[in-house]
Amino acid sequence: MDIKKSSFFIFLILFFASSCKPMANGINNESELVDDFGNQSFESGGQFSTATPPVFPDLRGEAFDIFFIGAMSAEYVDITESISQGLQDGFDYLNANGGIFGALINYHFLGVSDYGDELETIYLDLLEEDPILIVLALPVSQDFFQMINNNGVPILFYGIGTSRLDSAELGEDYLFWLTPLPDQQMAFVLQEIWTNWENVRPPGNFNEMKVGYLTWSEKNAPFALTPEIQVFIQQHNFTLDVQGRIPITVNASATNFLLEAVSKGVTVIFTDMVTVGPSVLLNDVAGLGLTDFFVISGSEWMIGSYLDQYYRGNLTVDQVYVPISTAWWTDTENPAIVEAEKIRDSGSRDNETGGDYGYLLSLGAVDIVSFVLNGAVDAKQSGNIDAEDVMVQLSQLNYEVMGGLFRVDYRNGNRTVDQIRLWRYSSIAGMSPVGDVAAVPDLPMIEK
Repeated sequence: MDIKKSSFFIFLILFFASSCKPMANGINNESELVDDFGNQSFESGGQFSTATPPVFPDLRGEAFDIFFIGAMSAEYVDITESISQGLQDGFDYLNANGGIFGALINYHFLGVSDYGDELETIYLDLLEEDPILIVLALPVSQDFFQMINNNGVPILFYGIGTSRLDSAELGEDYLFWLTPLPDQQMAFVLQEIWTNWENVRPPGNFNEMKVGYLTWSEKNAPFALTPEIQVFIQQHNFTLDVQGRIPITVNASATNFLLEAVSKGVTVIFTDMVTVGPSVLLNDVAGLGLTDFFVISGSEWMIGSYLDQYYRGNLTVDQVYVPISTAWWTDTENPAIVEAEKIRDSGSRDNETGGDYGYLLSLGAVDIVSFVLNGAVDAKQSGNIDAEDVMVQLSQLNYEVMGGLFRVDYRNGNRTVDQIRLWRYSSIAGMSPVGDVAAVPDLPMIEK
């Protein structure tokens, strides 16, 4: 895998807007425009404005360093590659269109295979560089989460391989999720499948939500099966009948789990595994002739290159249900998707290397980086910004990413994405939405 250090990104929301001040309520919808450095101001319709143009800092010749730490172990490496390609293309695009008030983004990739001591060492060494923002895609433990909060550098987090974390007792959390929490995703999937039961249930006379849960056998799993989701399942009169674990290898087998699920009348299977894990599950479902027995579902990260490879194979499961917090590539009239396709083309990616979820979410991450850096620079009227300046911008961010990809609202201590949509992934029809974009369920508070 060739993951290159590069720089990259998205249309300049603030750079070409009438004011570079961050919009507390999302995108700037005013019609007045300025050029890259505020040298000329126009009103809608092409008329010259008599208003005094705003003064912008001129940071040409300067640069900001953005660091991405990504997982390189076997189960995550393909996701990391997709994410890094998206970040690379996005920052390249941003730099080509003026950067941050003229300053370029220097993009740096750091790969990690051990998420304990090695991760902590790399993170502490990185702090010596005085980073203003870090992007992270790897499993985060509770101890590492507390280390993040203690060191005061904000992190945009992809949420892979990580369960619900206990927030800081004092101060604010510095980990900003780009997705809903894994147990929120599971709750949403079960809720939406039950709401649409007549349209999605297995062909037999199945009228109960009996859940089977399959995850990795590694020590950090399960990710989605928290005490909160188990209370949610009970409150909705669902039952959790089978739990299974398989090793992280293409030679793993889900056969024992599936046979137990059949014997106990399970109707819905949810997995929070990624890459090779869902492929093992789906191949075994098809190989055992059980495609009519279950509704198969998973987390956002179930969609990826391994699953695409599976669907191009000889064995097929007709449909799988996944929650996705972004718009999808099929929504070709969405301005965010139009822009994403332009960026993908500029990076010479095809639909396989630049058409999956990790790549698309990364373009959104770059837009967030662009927006908060513009806001931090504008607030100080200087390129001399630090991590705390970026933290101020992130912690008050309420923003429609790329004008329609997804919404983030990190105000009032919120640190996760709270809107999502259920999608059906079919070997015949591809991706199609089930229902509308909706809020993630509120899970019960469990005292630790």
